[in-house]
Amino acid sequence: MFGEIAKLPRWRLDLDDDSIIFDPETLTITDRNTDESFSLRGWNLGVTGIAGTDRGGRHGAYGGATNLSVSAENPPTIGNWYKSSVA
Repeated sequence: MFGEIAKLPRWRLDLDDDSIIFDPETLTITDRNTDESFSLRGWNLGVTGIAGTDRGGRHGAYGGATNLSVSAENPPTIGNWYKSSVA
């Protein structure tokens, strides 16, 4: 299964992209134009930075991520994703 995923294109979204609002408190990404959103809670692969446990013991806490990376045929619909060779 992982071999098949590795063959898919790699897409990247910078979290400072002007097309989205990234809320580090709720780990939510919202499209500025449509208000469509999704939550990153529970993601641990493909997020640069640290997504672990904060000082208060909350799981999925944000710790400085700058971008998201996913492997998929097509990019997600929220944000300006671009093809990248960087994981």
